[in-house]
Amino acid sequence: MDSGWIESGSAIEREFTFSSYLDGAKFAATVAEKAEEVAHHPDIVIGYKKVKIITTTHDRGDTVTQKDINLANEIDTLYQAG
Repeated sequence: MDSGWIESGSAIEREFTFSSYLDGAKFAATVAEKAEEVAHHPDIVIGYKKVKIITTTHDRGDTVTQKDINLANEIDTLYQAG
């Protein structure tokens, strides 16, 4: 993927940077809402001014599927809109 997502084992991940901790936490909450909407739930790690999203398809043996690619694209859209 060319949008900053990288393959990491059996998942894809991307780290997003924010101007404040609270902005990152709000983004993480927005990602969680989208994940619930599409019924595909990534791991979300909130750090100081950074949020790392890691997604894999657990019910397909922890592999990257089109669900992960679609979610990554949705997350990119949310970040750009933020």
